[in-house]
Amino acid sequence: RDVVEVGMGTDTTPAQADRVERLLAEAGKTPVVVRKDIPGFIGNRIQAAMSYEAFSLLAQGVATPADIDRAVKAGFGFRLPIMGIFEKMDQSGLAIHHEVEKRLAQPGRHPGPHRRLPACHEACEVDAHGDWRF
Repeated sequence: RDVVEVGMGTDTTPAQADRVERLLAEAGKTPVVVRKDIPGFIGNRIQAAMSYEAFSLLAQGVATPADIDRAVKAGFGFRLPIMGIFEKMDQSGLAIHHEVEKRLAQPGRHPGPHRRLPACHEACEVDAHGDWRF
């Protein structure tokens, strides 16, 4: 199914966004509501972050493009059509993600855990539909 990101402007009401979301779903599309006006699309922004890291690994001589691609395809990549980023974090545990982010932290390179992650680890709730509440 094709993804269509529905951007909400400052004058867009939740009812309008809901209506567009329903129409897109009825048309066989996968709607994603973007609740704030941001540069780029959600998917493109996440993909850009992954591309940046892949180029960083390549530039450091850590791996070849083929090895980086294999690591993605045989590792987390095959799960992406089934389990989104937050679903995967929930499944494996936020404490693990917090620890990984702490270990990756490098001044000027990787900031460490996102400021919301520790609080979420302690207080975040995930309902039966996978919706996170902070």
